[in-house]
Amino acid sequence: MADLLQNTDRGLYCPAGDFYVDAFIRAHITGKFGPVRSVKPELVFELAFEGIQESSRHKSGVAVRFPRIHRRRTDKTAKEADTLDALRRLAGLQPS
Repeated sequence: MADLLQNTDRGLYCPAGDFYVDAFIRAHITGKFGPVRSVKPELVFELAFEGIQESSRHKSGVAVRFPRIHRRRTDKTAKEADTLDALRRLAGLQPS
């Protein structure tokens, strides 16, 4: 499978959806917290990673090792996406 996102001179481009991720984020910002941006949850991406562990450094309490976007999930809505609680269960950080 080809890389989902391509780094171009105009930002991160998603050929599968024919749009620029950076431009989408800038157009949908709902809050700024230092370098972090909150956006309205509309797009769903499937992440691949090497591992998950508890983290006192991150606000979520979870650190994902070597995360990368695997693909965009156009078949799911934001309400159907997994939650932080599901990620914690996957990591064994809270009971099922």
